[in-house]
Amino acid sequence: YGFRTGAIVTMEDVVEKLYNKECQGKIIIDDEMKAALDKNDIETLKAKVDELEKAAAYAQQYASQAQQQQAGASTDTSSAPKDDNVVDADFTEKK
Repeated sequence: YGFRTGAIVTMEDVVEKLYNKECQGKIIIDDEMKAALDKNDIETLKAKVDELEKAAAYAQQYASQAQQQQAGASTDTSSAPKDDNVVDADFTEKK
């Protein structure tokens, strides 16, 4: 399109913001990750990213299974007859 682009935030900004802080219950940028980023250690970074991807895939699979179990439980209870003290009766009107 002919116009210059640039990053909104830098990697340094991301590291500064997330270093040793929890993100969804887990510290993503710990001392090991920060050292790898500072040294531009690609192999360590790839290993850490792979670790995070595996954890994310496990979490997604677990959430999917839990959702399926909940869906199964809700359909099982809806097909069971309800006992809410309702009596089915025939009636005739008197005039």
